[in-house]
Amino acid sequence: MSSTNDDDMIYFPPLVEETFAEKFTRKFKADPLIPVGCGLTAAMLFGGLRSFASKQTAASPGKSQNFMRARVAAQGVTVAIMAYGTFYTAVRSNWDKKNREAMGAPQYKMAGERSYWDATQNVRKNAKDNE
Repeated sequence: MSSTNDDDMIYFPPLVEETFAEKFTRKFKADPLIPVGCGLTAAMLFGGLRSFASKQTAASPGKSQNFMRARVAAQGVTVAIMAYGTFYTAVRSNWDKKNREAMGAPQYKMAGERSYWDATQNVRKNAKDNE
C-alpha cells in the first residue's frame, strides 16, 4: 500500500464554462471579419425579402434581384474569409510547432506562463536546478 503526500499531488484549477457573450467576444477578437460578413449577408437577405414582400411595382423585381445578388456576394466573401482563416490557422500552428521544437520549448505552457518563450526559460531553469 503506497501513501501519497499532499506535496506530490497536482492540483488543476476548476473548469469554468464560458457565457455566450464571453465566447462571442473572444471569437470576434480572434477573427472580426466573419461576424461582420454574416451580418451583411443577413442584412442583404432581409432587405431582399422585404422588397419581395412589399407592394409590387415595376422596379420591385429588379430591386429584389439586386439584393439577392448582393447577398450571394456577401455570403461568398464570408465563406472565402472562413476558408482563409482555417488555412492560416493550420499553417501558423505548424510553423509555431516547428519554432517551439527548434528552441527547445515544451509542447504545452503552464497557466502562469505568458508565452512559449517563458515556458522554455522555465524548463531550462528547472533542468539546471535539478543538476
